[in-house]
Amino acid sequence: MIQFPLLIAISLLLFFPQNILSAQQNWDAIWMIGYGTPSGDSIIAHTKFDFNYNPVEISGVKQSGVNFTDGANTAICNAEGILQFYTDKCKISDRDGWPPMQGGENMAVGKPDSTNCTTGGGYGHQTVLALPWPDSADQYILFYHSEYKYVANDLKPFTLYWARIDMRLNNGLGAVMEKHNILVQDTMPSGYLQAVRHANGRDWWVLAPEAGSNCYYTIKLTTAGPQVIFKQCAGQTWLMNTDWIGQAVFSPDGATYARMNWYYDLHVFDFDRCSGLLSNERTATFPNDPYETGGVAISANSRYAYATTTTRLWQLDLQSPDLDASKILIDTYDGQPFPDYGVFYLSYLAPDNKIYIAGTSSHRHLHVINSPDSAGLACDFAQHGVPIPTFNYVSLPNYPFFRLGASSSPCDSISGVGMEPKERARGFVVYPNPASGAVEIAFDQAASSGCRMEVFSMMGQLIGSQNVPEGTVTVNLPLDNYPNGYYFLRVIDAGLKNPGQIITIIR
Repeated sequence: MIQFPLLIAISLLLFFPQNILSAQQNWDAIWMIGYGTPSGDSIIAHTKFDFNYNPVEISGVKQSGVNFTDGANTAICNAEGILQFYTDKCKISDRDGWPPMQGGENMAVGKPDSTNCTTGGGYGHQTVLALPWPDSADQYILFYHSEYKYVANDLKPFTLYWARIDMRLNNGLGAVMEKHNILVQDTMPSGYLQAVRHANGRDWWVLAPEAGSNCYYTIKLTTAGPQVIFKQCAGQTWLMNTDWIGQAVFSPDGATYARMNWYYDLHVFDFDRCSGLLSNERTATFPNDPYETGGVAISANSRYAYATTTTRLWQLDLQSPDLDASKILIDTYDGQPFPDYGVFYLSYLAPDNKIYIAGTSSHRHLHVINSPDSAGLACDFAQHGVPIPTFNYVSLPNYPFFRLGASSSPCDSISGVGMEPKERARGFVVYPNPASGAVEIAFDQAASSGCRMEVFSMMGQLIGSQNVPEGTVTVNLPLDNYPNGYYFLRVIDAGLKNPGQIITIIR
């Protein structure tokens, strides 16, 4: 188990010097980390990183009440980089910090998560995630784990909730319109919530692993709200009591999903932003470090993964045919004692294209990789390279990569978003679904020459295919040889506006 020292209670962006970021996707421009220390009659409650400026502006935030951010930490700005709210999963704070946002109190549900809120921040790392509501400039969604119970001697969340925040309310300070909406009820590892932009450039995919398995709940966020699309099972199984204390991340180009922890090391998948499917698992292993932590971040050019194993930092080449053989030891922790203590754990790619790394216990610095797009030691890693005005405790905000746009692949019906114009826009429906013996596929226009159907497992393996004669309007697909479960049906035909659907087989 991890042993922490006692807490002390006190892709490319253009920047204009000392000015607002030029891009309009700056939802992650503000980072709020750390916890309060006395400062006269007030509290320096947080360290604020403001990436609207180059170099980043770092300052202590004073307020009358104490907030605490640890691993359960996310925030969001509007598209122009102005902070809207931040949260430790116990409460949602507006941009003024204290008191909590209207309706943002008592976000934790059940014990021991709510009990933990009386002594610090919300339990778990990567257990909360904020995203902009698609096609809205003023509304946001918050995903959060809660209702923790002991399973296999470890605390596990049993529910994934979501809340909706509208910043037009309460004189522009925002309010929580609805909360505690149930999305998933299952045993989950505490953490690993991550998201990536859908290939249409508007919607989002959110992945939430299931505990004690190799399965992932795949959630799609659209203008209508979040919905579980399927549960896919891919790669190695992570056991119930060893799937904790880790990190998950998507590459900036959206093509790679990586998940890291101390017990299972680094697992990397290809990700399809059209279908939401994982495939082609690759792994890399590392020597054991004394503490059970592991984190991962990916460089802005999507080539290099950086894995932390408590006292070591590694670089891996995602383009290498042998991921494990590509790893390079970048540095080993120098052993600097408390209060500057802070080994290598959570890491995130920031808007300035640097990767910042937080330690496990109370520390007053971050480590930084200054040039993560560069191979080997040219990545320019600096231990304790970023001093901060407060103590920090295993905390960096959980963000996706926000500056990913639409794909050139025409896989969604949103007109004009990431799609080349076609002479016709076609689709198909599958019925019945769920099914048992067979399904019918009905095209809204006759099939073109060379049309073909392919069936994939949720691990991305091609397990069946069938040619569709030109001019066909409906086709029968027998399911007798397929076990119960979820399958992805892809139709290859020019002009399709929705070339893939999930089939559920239940007998």
